Amino acid sequence: MQLTLRREHTTNGRKARKHSAMNQNTNTATLETLKAEETRLAQVKAALKEAQSLAKWEAETRAINPQYVFGSVRKPTAEDEAALGHSHGRVCSIRCLSCGEERTVNLQDAKQVVYCKFCKKDADKAKSKTKRASKRLAGKSVADIQAEIEAAQKQLEALQGKVA
Repeated sequence: MQLTLRREHTTNGRKARKHSAMNQNTNTATLETLKAEETRLAQVKAALKEAQSLAKWEAETRAINPQYVFGSVRKPTAEDEAALGHSHGRVCSIRCLSCGEERTVNLQDAKQVVYCKFCKKDADKAKSKTKRASKRLAGKSVADIQAEIEAAQKQLEALQGKVA
């Protein structure tokens, strides 16, 4: 908004120009204040939208992965960077399913990770052991498995008899 200086037919034309310039400065200050408030409003709206999306994400993640520590989303610190080796934006914490230790993970991995680094190795070993056993038993019937169990029990009894 720009005001034009207009000289009125008064006895003191200088006074009229000065008054008009003061109005223009006041309008400029008001316009700048208005722009600053609009910018602030946009920032608050963006922060509100971010908070709402984060709350929705936390609820979804908590439903999928109960080990997620609610409210732990943050920007990565130097300590987090060292622990992760790299980071993609924000990080959060989970509690290990086995030992309960807190672990920092990337936000994008929070829905999949349930173990700490140490327990993950044990869980992977157990998983592969189960997979091997299921492959071994895949082609056998119940009768065949019972026969194997009886044979193994007889071998065990024979070994116990030798030891005693």
